[in-house]
Amino acid sequence: MNARIIVSEPQKSIECGICNAKDEWLVRIETHGVHGLFCKKCNTITVFEEIRSKLVRQSLMNEARKQ
Repeated sequence: MNARIIVSEPQKSIECGICNAKDEWLVRIETHGVHGLFCKKCNTITVFEEIRSKLVRQSLMNEARKQ
C-alpha cells in the first residue's frame, strides 16, 4: 500500500486534508512523537508538522497499513 503523506496546518475540526472526510473514515496514528490522521477513503496520511526522517515516514506508512 502506498499512502501519500501531506503536511497540513493544524485545524479545529478533525478531517482529511485532501477529501475532507470525517468520523468513520479517519484513524488517528502516532509514531516517534509524530501524530497524524489516516484517511481510509483516499489513502492519505495527514500530519501537522514537517517529517524530517525517512524512519518516521516509513513508520507512519506501517501504522497506516495496520488499519
